[in-house]
Formats: sequence, C-alpha cells, structure tokens
Amino acid sequence: MNGHVLVIDGDPEMQNLFTRILELDNHYVQTAADIDAFVSENTESPDICLVAASLRPEDPAALADEVGRRWNGCDVIYLVDESTPDLRKAIDRRRLRRLVRPFQIEDLRYLVNRTLRRRKRQMRPRRS
Repeated sequence: MNGHVLVIDGDPEMQNLFTRILELDNHYVQTAADIDAFVSENTESPDICLVAASLRPEDPAALADEVGRRWNGCDVIYLVDESTPDLRKAIDRRRLRRLVRPFQIEDLRYLVNRTLRRRKRQMRPRRS
C-alpha cells in the first residue's frame, strides 16, 4: 500500500472511478458520501482526502478546517467542477489544492502521488 486515500463525494459513480484509478498505484481507497458518514464508522486517519467542494460550496475553507480537526495532518485536495468558477476562485484565494473536473486520469494520479511523496519526506526524521 502506498497511501490511504479517502474520497468524499456524493456521486457513487465518481467514488468508483476514483477507487479504480487510485488502486492502480496500490493506494488503499475508502469512499464516503459525506464526512460525517465516514467518521461515524472509522477512526483511521487518511493520508489524503479528496473532497467534492460542492458538499460545502458556501465555505470550502471550513471543510478543510473540519478535515484537519478530525484527521490531523491529512492533506485535502478539492474536487471542483469546471462549471463553478466562483467556488474555484474561493479555493484559489485560500491557496488550497484542487483538481478541476473534468480532469485527466494522469493528472489525478500525479497529484495524489506527488502529495504522498511530499508527506513522506516531511515525516522522515531529520539528521543532525
């Protein structure tokens, strides 16, 4: 297993698509329709949380804060629809990571794998 990825998206077809793609790189993938449904059943902290920004379009930063409170150190990547430019701008203003749908499969794989590599480097003990 390379990394633990949680996909939070209300669309079961998108959940299945993300699972199939990310399992190609040997990631452990879990899915949920919303954060509360996942938290009530799981205590394990994911490395990365892919979140449909449309779940909280009024305040995407609050969603990142909630994920951070629940799973300290979890990296959040927002899934933003191309048809929601205002939401995309709000995410960009906060300098949050995002992936715009429709996206290329290789872009998703690259972003997830790069984020996991960065996490591993940050977690390594520093040499004195």
